Amino acid sequence: KVANMPVQANYRTNVYGSLLTVPGEFTVVKDHEWAGPGYDNGYKAVSTAEELTAAIEAGVPVKLAEDIKLSDCIVPPSNKEITIDLNGYKLECENTVINFYNTSNASIVLNDSSNGNGIISTSGEAIISACYTGKITVNGGKFINTDGIDNDKIHYKQNNAIFGCVKDLVINGGIFGSEDMKCSVITGGTGNIIIEDGTFKSKLLYLIQLSGSSDSQRSLTINNGKFGHETYNGIVIAAGDGFNVNINGGIFINSTDGTYPLFNYGQTNSKFFISDGEFYGSDYLIDTFYNRNSSKTSFPDAATITGGKWQVGDLDAYLTDGQTKTETGEYNGKTVYAVSK
Repeated sequence: KVANMPVQANYRTNVYGSLLTVPGEFTVVKDHEWAGPGYDNGYKAVSTAEELTAAIEAGVPVKLAEDIKLSDCIVPPSNKEITIDLNGYKLECENTVINFYNTSNASIVLNDSSNGNGIISTSGEAIISACYTGKITVNGGKFINTDGIDNDKIHYKQNNAIFGCVKDLVINGGIFGSEDMKCSVITGGTGNIIIEDGTFKSKLLYLIQLSGSSDSQRSLTINNGKFGHETYNGIVIAAGDGFNVNINGGIFINSTDGTYPLFNYGQTNSKFFISDGEFYGSDYLIDTFYNRNSSKTSFPDAATITGGKWQVGDLDAYLTDGQTKTETGEYNGKTVYAVSK
């Protein structure tokens, strides 16, 4: 410490040398109290819609402290990343909850530090409406469309949870849909999708519907997760023109009544590449959009299968290039085969 050292012009002081070169040691303490009241480990605790939207506009990470019902959708700020931790509470809106339209390169991260009790829901057409730039990362939460719950009529909505697709959609966890919903779960159009984990449910229609044109190539990559259930009457993945689907793990199930294939695809510049996973339920694996209710024709060029466990009626049509199958168990009274190359 050098306190109040006198210095006089044109005179040498007796302080020199190692004072300016000796190594310094510093202790850095992250003290969240300095952020002021209402913060929790760097997150702003919010209890009202007004507090939530103000914090998002300021680019501050938020953590719900109460259930919040919005009167209007959240619009992520352009060129910023926002983080919302559901924290076990419910975030809902009658219309879209989060709307990426009219933004540019916006990014949002959705967490649920309560390990699955947080809910984000709507009675409108989409929980998240995405645009063509930016990124969505989902790490947890339950995504529920209350207007898609079973009732007297079938809701042929375009989506349940996420409509459209930003430049990148990454899903690391969460529960999407429920077994009594009559909606699709994810409808993607323009970007790439990576699913590391999660649970995806619906009563009918598509779980994941990838639409687009063959003009540009996009991809869906699935590394883990559970898709469908034993009474699900629909198509797990519909890959439109210009989409490659890479499946490296996960469980894929639909009803055993044979009405729908597990997958269907656009015949222009799209294909399934399957290296691992478990596939159960349907009498046939892949069909086109146009034949899903009437044809059980196999399309062997639509898929390359090199592994996984299978119980589908037309598996042999896809086993080429030295792939073999061996009995490995049973599912709903039918033999399950393990595929290897």
